[in-house]
Amino acid sequence: MHFDFKGHTYDSEEVFEKLSPILTPDRRERISQVVASRTRNFIPVLEKIFDQGNINAVFRSAESLGFQDVHMIDNQKIKISKRISKGSDKWLNVSQWDETTPCLKKLKADGYKVLVTHLDASATSIYEWDFTQKTALVFGSEGFGVSEEAIQLADQTVILPMEGFTQSYNISVAAALCMFYVNQQRKLKLGSNADLSREEQRLLEASYYLRTCNETMKPLVASLRKE
Repeated sequence: MHFDFKGHTYDSEEVFEKLSPILTPDRRERISQVVASRTRNFIPVLEKIFDQGNINAVFRSAESLGFQDVHMIDNQKIKISKRISKGSDKWLNVSQWDETTPCLKKLKADGYKVLVTHLDASATSIYEWDFTQKTALVFGSEGFGVSEEAIQLADQTVILPMEGFTQSYNISVAAALCMFYVNQQRKLKLGSNADLSREEQRLLEASYYLRTCNETMKPLVASLRKE
């Protein structure tokens, strides 16, 4: 099976054949365990969030909770801080978009329901949504919230209920709370947050082998490219 990684095409079985002897048994086992816990049926979307610390913290929460994909819209190609993200971005599939409409239309075309965090007359609690279905959850900028484009394209606007005087959470805290709830609801309803097919797991595992490689392995990795 072939897959794309960083603009190059690889054969998964060749990756396993050439890289397995280099990785330690413990590392290979850990990769298998992580891949088995992944889902691509929930995607956090960060719209015009420019604070590097918040973005990195969201990445860290997403990776830790088993969510493989993150989409970023007009985030000015923010540089990822290794100190805050703890390298979590290395294990995520991060898609960057210049504009909101193409991103959300593509997600909807791929079968995702689009939720937007926004308080309006039709907003419901995030706890009322069924996250066993494919869902993308949009978080807006710290100062202005989500865009009008996002609201217009939303299948539903949602809020994260609060019980104190404070009107809102910090974006990274809100995202972490939402993603933790999604993870727990999916485990309760499905028995597991993870739902990748065996083929999807195999391809992701091969890409993780590549992501594990350090600088000294670059010539070997380059030799595996198919184009």
